[in-house]
Amino acid sequence: MFSEFNKRGLIRPIVQILFAAIILYIGVTFIVFVAQFENGTLSAVSRPAGVEAFLPISALVGLKAWLGTGNFDPIHPAGLVIFLAAITLSVLFKRVFCSWICPIGTLSEMLARLGKRVFGRNYRMPNWLDYLLRSVKYIILGFFVWFIFLGMSGASAAEFVQTPYNMVSDIKMLQFMQHLTGVG
Repeated sequence: MFSEFNKRGLIRPIVQILFAAIILYIGVTFIVFVAQFENGTLSAVSRPAGVEAFLPISALVGLKAWLGTGNFDPIHPAGLVIFLAAITLSVLFKRVFCSWICPIGTLSEMLARLGKRVFGRNYRMPNWLDYLLRSVKYIILGFFVWFIFLGMSGASAAEFVQTPYNMVSDIKMLQFMQHLTGVG
């Protein structure tokens, strides 16, 4: 039965939808959690630990602090665990994180299917433009890896992890996303 189910290619879309639903639930719960404090109401909803998945830069700094000092990130521990799990999955199974778990990959595939329905096919961009656009994420990643791993000591990273800004970086990220403008 399982192999028949798998032959139809249903497992991956079901996993993608499941992870998208979990991420949506985490996001909505976090919005409610933050709104409670902004409105001065009692905390009926607790902060979802999974929101730390949206803080990969903080997790990268936490990783540097852990490797440099031996102290695991006490502020965003779930973020570091999720980050390490994503790295491990990517190393062991190549694109499994992006194609099965990450909502950006799921959204990209949904937009490709929508484009195929609307236009009857998907248009291919020139190879040079495709390469250039795909490079942007690696350039950004390289910048942060370079700056954090080569530009910060373990002690500096551990110090940053304890800053008030990092402690509320999840709320800062939410506020940024809620108030996007044409220039970001």
